[in-house]
Amino acid sequence: YLLPVGYVWSDGTLNLLLSAGKKTAMALANPRVAFQVDDAAERGMLDWCSVTGEGDVEIIENAVAQQRIAIALIARFPELEQWGQEESQRKEGAMVFARIRPGWMTGRRFTPSLSS
Repeated sequence: YLLPVGYVWSDGTLNLLLSAGKKTAMALANPRVAFQVDDAAERGMLDWCSVTGEGDVEIIENAVAQQRIAIALIARFPELEQWGQEESQRKEGAMVFARIRPGWMTGRRFTPSLSS
């Protein structure tokens, strides 16, 4: 399954806020996951970078760590705060803080030449 997520990179891990559900439960039952991070939205279609890798996903239960991740995620994705509140109201325990600790990563970047 593909699970789209917003993330923040911290201490060598991808830190996530997930909604509880079938895909999240499957990832936690078999914690070895693959991931791909693409970035082109701010620079345009022909100026991009992409990173892929594999790692282990784990739940973050420490309240201080959860708060730190929530602050960083909302700073990066302001709309995440409303989404998280709506998910939490819809179903108790709907939000899961997790991290992916990469075992390996590889990537590529393309930047067009500025010469005319």
